[in-house]
Amino acid sequence: HGAVRALPLGAESDTMAWSSVGGRWRTVQVRYPRFVPPGYGLHPLRVALAGLVQVVVAGAGLRWLPRLPDGLNEVVDAIDPSWNRDVIDLVTQVTVLLLAIVGTAVLLRGAWMLVAGSADLVGGRDTVEGRVLRYRVFGSDKSKRWWVAVDDGRGDKRTAWRLFTSVSFSQGSTVRAQVTTRLAHVKDIETVAAAPGDLATSADGAGSEPAPQLTGIAAILQQATTDHPRGPSPPLPDATALAEATGIPLQPDPTQSSYPMALDHGAASFEGPDGIHLQLAWTNAAPIEALRSTPRFLRHSVEGLGDEAYRLRIGGYLAAREGDDVLVVLLRLPGRSHEERDHLAEAVARAMFAGRTGIRSDATF
Repeated sequence: HGAVRALPLGAESDTMAWSSVGGRWRTVQVRYPRFVPPGYGLHPLRVALAGLVQVVVAGAGLRWLPRLPDGLNEVVDAIDPSWNRDVIDLVTQVTVLLLAIVGTAVLLRGAWMLVAGSADLVGGRDTVEGRVLRYRVFGSDKSKRWWVAVDDGRGDKRTAWRLFTSVSFSQGSTVRAQVTTRLAHVKDIETVAAAPGDLATSADGAGSEPAPQLTGIAAILQQATTDHPRGPSPPLPDATALAEATGIPLQPDPTQSSYPMALDHGAASFEGPDGIHLQLAWTNAAPIEALRSTPRFLRHSVEGLGDEAYRLRIGGYLAAREGDDVLVVLLRLPGRSHEERDHLAEAVARAMFAGRTGIRSDATF
């Protein structure tokens, strides 16, 4: 129950996503524009024509607007010349002002749409390739809007593309599309690489709704494991060296399964008296990246240990990196304080980094 409470899992945010595109984990802010800019996601020709109509109509209206006071006065005279002229003039001025504001706004909106649509028609499209961070469907059953946020590694803010039909890929997929510069009209979108474990594509290739996605640390570990495959590991100490260094009589624990993200021959488990357990593993970058992304109230940064190191505040889990080597230490010391356990785990990690050929027997704990 304590582990479940500590895990930062929950509803996946629409507007914030974690991404490792570009070689480092970072948060990416996602925006879904609906009204600004006008015409977003539509075909440039359609936007340019709509803008031209608005410019013509608003321009004609603004040109006719100065004649409105005289026209209203003629109407008033025809109805009842005794009406209060001051009130009529005030109403006329307010009406003209409001119509001028609306007409100017429509004129500017239409002008922007005309320019943006024409520029996208002339400028052509850019080829964009990246990872799908968010795939969302908004609106009602009668009026759906599909949104796809793609991270190509440029910047920490992404504007989602608006699509007008469902697609056959899911979050985590790598896609390529032809996209206009200003209106982000998407054409010829295709899947370059499916997401790990992607089951969203139907047999006939028709689109489907977004599949449920892993969230929090689970999603980070899944993607990091894909990005950083396994390889050879530095040596590990034997039970004798660990026992001499820690002062605890440790023996190999053959019943313990290997750490799931350990490099080849990079994990070892040891057991001691009274339920003491120690597991060491040289791993890929996934554990350190997951802890780096964990909320601060759940993890503690360990200063002076390698290039960076973190441990969970609950459970005796520590991950440290020095250069390209990442070490995971899991330690259970029943009957001793959390401070003793954490101090010993950090000391073991320092000793492991101090001599890559194995733990030094002169290490002090």
